[in-house]
Amino acid sequence: MYKAQLDGFRGMLFLAVFTYHHNITLWILTYALPCFFVMSGFLITRILLRGDPQNKKAFFKAFYARRALRILPIFYIVTLVCWWFGILLFPLSQLTYTFNIKLFWLSLDRDGSGFHEVFKNWDFGQMHLWSMCIEEQFYLLYPLLLMWTKKSWRATVLFASILASIALRIWFAVYYPDLLCGALLPICGEYILWGCLAAVLTEKGLKYGPSWAWLYGGSVLLLGLAQMPAPHMETGFFQFVPGKLQTLYAIGITATIVGLWYDDDSLLSRFLQIRFIAYMGKISYGLYLMHMAMFDLGDWLYEKFPGLNQFNDYTVRLALVLFFGTVSWYLIEAPINRLKKHFPMPKPPEAAIPR
Repeated sequence: MYKAQLDGFRGMLFLAVFTYHHNITLWILTYALPCFFVMSGFLITRILLRGDPQNKKAFFKAFYARRALRILPIFYIVTLVCWWFGILLFPLSQLTYTFNIKLFWLSLDRDGSGFHEVFKNWDFGQMHLWSMCIEEQFYLLYPLLLMWTKKSWRATVLFASILASIALRIWFAVYYPDLLCGALLPICGEYILWGCLAAVLTEKGLKYGPSWAWLYGGSVLLLGLAQMPAPHMETGFFQFVPGKLQTLYAIGITATIVGLWYDDDSLLSRFLQIRFIAYMGKISYGLYLMHMAMFDLGDWLYEKFPGLNQFNDYTVRLALVLFFGTVSWYLIEAPINRLKKHFPMPKPPEAAIPR
């Protein structure tokens, strides 16, 4: 079921990420990334729970083929282009979706020199692609876990996984507080798991109160958390060294997304349904992939064409990423997406379709 407000939410999240990378002192905007994580868990779980297929082999073949068509082609095009122009750090790790593990490995240096050397030029080398590694690792592992778990145990298994993630985060905070543990799936995956759990519970028909209460309750919680003092920013990325409030952020984000899913008519939902905002959300994957490369392209254009200096660099970079994101969508991503018709998802028996 398509929800324009979720596309709009994606569009606003991309603007938040872009703005944060442009002006890193706006620390609260870094929590836009966990919103993407929670939404991935929520939406992918809903796809998986459209019905338990009798033929799991056919189901997994279709699911992974469709995910690969959506994710891999444009990812490899962007990363290979960045590598060609010399603006991609650790290309092997990037191309094998293990860059997040590489960052954690760098933080194991006794004096921390490894990741400090990398992060002193954090805006170079497509560092933001670590989050794509998290998403891909999740897409590879999670469907197998969910579909091979008994229906009656799914919520319990997901909640237990959340508790395990929290316990592991606390362990790192106590014994190894300087490691970039937040770059690992078991730690930042807590956000994804909250989205997964919300999808499982709501697919069972559990709705605790009106949808607007979820939407505005989650939003108020997030606004309250935004008033907290800025976290310590040694690396420039709060997610890499997660704070004590991670679970509260995850709950607030999850409540907001559940509210958006069920509430089409609230003021916030109608705002997010504005055509241009929803359009940005539709192409947000490509926008996110290439937005840091536009910083490099913008700098090059300023050098070659000094007259551009009369324009604000934020505006120039944003215009560049919207232009190339649109070109990418219409010439690459949308045509490839149409190939999904060759991999239809098996339909479950009528009785198994969630009501």
